[in-house]
Amino acid sequence: MSSKNSNIDTLKVLIEKCGSSSFDIVYGKKFFFNHTLHGLIALHKLHASDERLQEFFDIYTKLLNPPVPLNPDDPPLTETNWTDYLGKEKRFVELADYFERVKRELGDKKKLLQKYLPKLIDGISGEATHGIIHLGYALHSPDEKSLSDALAALTWSYRYLGHLGMFARHRM
Repeated sequence: MSSKNSNIDTLKVLIEKCGSSSFDIVYGKKFFFNHTLHGLIALHKLHASDERLQEFFDIYTKLLNPPVPLNPDDPPLTETNWTDYLGKEKRFVELADYFERVKRELGDKKKLLQKYLPKLIDGISGEATHGIIHLGYALHSPDEKSLSDALAALTWSYRYLGHLGMFARHRM
């Protein structure tokens, strides 16, 4: 193996290959969250070589499930119905596509986060907080679609924890 650090181009190519259009957010018998993005970002930050990133990708993605096929009978996701899927563990690919479309319309990932995080933050306890973990890694990703995948993961895994804004008045 080469000792040369991985470059951002290799990381971006592998992350593009591991997104919502290629793999489901969970795998196995739906017990395990897809950590491909997490592993690739962490390895890159640890200065792993391109070869090591590829090796991790090749080994890990063999475990993953393909994305759940779209159901043509499902209504399109819109501003008024996306919340119907909070915590339903359904339509991950379509949710990611929805958030990607809105991000293009808004023209900015910061505006996307400002628009959707206030609603999604109260549900971060789902899937052992993997949705918010996924968001953290997505913010370090060179692939812009990672952010849409992360918001889809937060929606998909949403479990209401209580309104987190209530802690502000108690200075917690």
